[in-house]
Parts: sequence; C-alpha cells; structure tokens
Amino acid sequence: MQRWVSGWAIIGVAALLMQAVFRLTPHVVEVRHCDPATCSGLYWAGLGVWVVVNLYTEGYRAFHKRFIPRVVGRALELDREPRLHVRLLAPAVAMGLVYAPRARLVVSWIFLSLLVVLVTWVRTWSIAPRAFIDAGVVLPLLWGAIGLVWQYRVRSREVDLPVTATAAPVSEKR
Repeated sequence: MQRWVSGWAIIGVAALLMQAVFRLTPHVVEVRHCDPATCSGLYWAGLGVWVVVNLYTEGYRAFHKRFIPRVVGRALELDREPRLHVRLLAPAVAMGLVYAPRARLVVSWIFLSLLVVLVTWVRTWSIAPRAFIDAGVVLPLLWGAIGLVWQYRVRSREVDLPVTATAAPVSEKR
C-alpha cells in the first residue's frame, strides 16, 4: 500500500517540531555565559528538576501518550483520502487543524493560539529565565519528533501485515 500521504503528514509534523528544537537549542546553550550571581547552584538544580518534570509531563504524557497516537492515526487515515487538497494539507490535517470534527478544531486552534502567545512572551525575557524555560521544552520536542517517526513506522507496518490462514484471530485465546 502506498504511504506517501501519511509519510508527508508525519514528515511535515516532525519537521515542525524539529524546527522548534533547532531554534531553541542556541538559547539553551547561551546559559553557559550566564552571570554567576543569576545562575547559582539553586538555578542549576531547579533547571535539572524543570527538565525532568517537562520530560515526563510534556514528553511522555502529552506527546507519547496523546499527541503522537492521534497524529499517526490521522496520518494513516489520509492514505485513503481521495481529495488532492486534503492530501496536500496532510500535516495540518494530521495535527487536527483542518478537516477535523468541530470540537477537535476548537481545541487545536485554541492550543495553537495560546502557544504562539506564550512563545512570543518568553522571547522578551532575558537569557537566564528564557534558557530555563527553553531547556524544559527542547527535550520533549525532540522526544515528540523522534517518537512520531518511530510510532509511524511501527503502526504503518502493522497495517500492512497480510492476514494468513495460520494466523490466530485476535479474539481467540491460546
């Protein structure tokens, strides 16, 4: 089965996440030049806790458990989509930004709008607090991009598995 539409959706979404990683990483690295009075031991300890908490809440719970399965599921459904304009908008469709049920559209667009406002606000901060926030965001975004591609590969192979006469039905207990 051809998977070019779902592949385009996954590559588009992963590229969007990776673009954010590449833009934020220099700000995280800048913290090395932080004033020692501002970046004390307490700052570094707090930064470590912040990164670990965000890895769990954003990386695992938000991306791995919610966002990635939804995006991959929508992307795989797009392989059966006959309309060209929907196929071309595959990354946006996979993220639930267009051609989705009304409730999904509302939630997706509100989340995206709040995210843009938050990012714009954090950009105005000085080096130390901005690096603190950005460090907690970079690793979950990286987790999201890698996990998205990984789960797509796994689920697209499951869909392509042929059913054989010797395969046991799912409901049958062994």
